[in-house]
Amino acid sequence: MASGWTLPAPRELEVHGQNVGERWTAFKLAWNNYALAQGIGGKEEEIQVATLLTVIGEEARAVYSTFQWADRADATKIAPVLKKLEDYCRPRKNIPFERYKFNKRQQLQGESYDQYKTALRKLAQTCEFDSITPDEILRDRLVFGVTDAKVRERLLRETKSLTLERTDEVCRAAESTFEQLKIVEKSDGEPVVQTLSRRGIPPRAQDRIQKRGGSAKPVRQTRECGNCGWDHDRGACPAYGKTCAKCGKTNHFARRCRSATKNEGRELNEVEEEQEEVYVTGRRERKWRGLD
Repeated sequence: MASGWTLPAPRELEVHGQNVGERWTAFKLAWNNYALAQGIGGKEEEIQVATLLTVIGEEARAVYSTFQWADRADATKIAPVLKKLEDYCRPRKNIPFERYKFNKRQQLQGESYDQYKTALRKLAQTCEFDSITPDEILRDRLVFGVTDAKVRERLLRETKSLTLERTDEVCRAAESTFEQLKIVEKSDGEPVVQTLSRRGIPPRAQDRIQKRGGSAKPVRQTRECGNCGWDHDRGACPAYGKTCAKCGKTNHFARRCRSATKNEGRELNEVEEEQEEVYVTGRRERKWRGLD
């Protein structure tokens, strides 16, 4: 007399989102037990595949329909179908990252020792610890120990092809490039020291230069300055604050004086006591010799 009890099918496989590989492992285990209990393994290949596709769920069936087969007959054979599904759900492993996850896994709050041990054992299954070598241990530590996030990202993209030698090559090249770029940037951005004779730079110009920190590109005069007679950065006229030897007014030199003649007997090109001040304005070097 039948009991009326039927063996429940495995839960449908979700093939999108995170942890697809773990969900595939759980589904495959459930499928193998279900197929054994139902005697599916002794049936024809087409029936086995049809049963699998029935219980696996709509998402996985949609994925199955996209598979390309070298031999079309493989689409109705259980072993090739399971292999295709596994390759889809468990893409190429990144062994260093799998070991990183294992090493970073801590016991969670409220997690028992046995639960923690089981979680670690599951993580260890993808780490290939059975074949680990000293070079691989060193490589893994280097990958996650380097401070440059871009270098780490590049190393992680290497996956199975990443050896200790390749790690050395990538890291050394990145370090060398970084040092070379520092030299280039320093050369490109190195300010040129300008020298002003006479009484130096006007106070307002000094304040502006200080605020810029010497890094801002100076704004150049478009023509010869009418107060000093030279081409210079805007706001950095050496005549600012000076007294004209010709008219006695300020902020221009006698050679550019536009007032009526005063103190005609004074030497227009009189050289005052020279006081040089050094400041940073940009990349071009100019020197004013201290002529009024």
